[in-house]
Amino acid sequence: MRITTHIPMEGLINARHLGGYRAGDMLTSDKAYIRCENPDKLTRHDMDALYDFGIRTVIDLRSPEEVAQSANPLSCDDRFDYHGIPVFSTDASPEALAQKRIDMGQLYIYMADHCTASFYQIFDTILHSQGGVLFHCTAGKDRTGVLAAILLLACGVEKDDVVREYAFTEELLRPLVKQLENNVPKGMEKENMQAMLAAKPEYISVFVDHLNHTYHGAKGYLAHLGFSQEEIAALCQRLVNEKEGVA
Repeated sequence: MRITTHIPMEGLINARHLGGYRAGDMLTSDKAYIRCENPDKLTRHDMDALYDFGIRTVIDLRSPEEVAQSANPLSCDDRFDYHGIPVFSTDASPEALAQKRIDMGQLYIYMADHCTASFYQIFDTILHSQGGVLFHCTAGKDRTGVLAAILLLACGVEKDDVVREYAFTEELLRPLVKQLENNVPKGMEKENMQAMLAAKPEYISVFVDHLNHTYHGAKGYLAHLGFSQEEIAALCQRLVNEKEGVA
C-alpha cells in the first residue's frame, strides 16, 4: 500500500501528517499532527498553509545548539504556540551523529530509556495543546521518527505500518542525500553521512521491539513516564477519530 501522507511545501521536503493508518477498527486522523524537518526555509505561503491546515502548536525537538544555528521561523509567528523541548542537550543533527558513527536503533532505545524527562514534557505539551501539533528535529527522521512511532503505536497502529511510516522518510529525504553526497563536510566519510540520513526499517523495528519487551508497548511507556490511563486515552483520542481514508 502506497503512503500518501506527504504534504508538498515550498520550504519542506519531509513534511507529512499521521493520518489514514488503521488503529483497531478506526483510522488515524490527518489533522492531528504534522512531522517534518527543520522548518527554517518555510515561506510565508507555507506558514499560512500550516495555519489553514489547523496547526496551532509547534514542538521543536532540537538541542539549544541546533536552534542557535538555525532558528524556527514559526517561533516568531504569534499564530503558533512554540515550544522548544530538546530531546538531547547537545547537537544531534545527522552531521553530528555521522561523526560519532552511532548505531541508530540503539540511539532510539537510548532516547526512550534516558530522555524520559524530555518525553514527558513533549507528551504533556501535546496533551494540553489546542489544534494540530507540528513537531520536528533537524532532518525529521530520528527524534521526530521516535515520537511519531510512539504516538501511532499507542493508538493501536500495527508495527508493520509504523515501520512503513518511518521508512517513508528515506524516500522524502532522497534529494537532500544526493545534495550532501556532492558536498560531504570535511573530515566526514560519505558512508557515515549516508547511514545517518537513511531510514532503514530495522532502525525503528528494533526500537518497537524494545518498547514491547521493556514497557509492554507504547501505552506502557507512557505510563512509565507518569501519565494516567485517562491521560493516555486522551492522547490517543487526539489521533484516532476518523472512520475512512487509508494512508
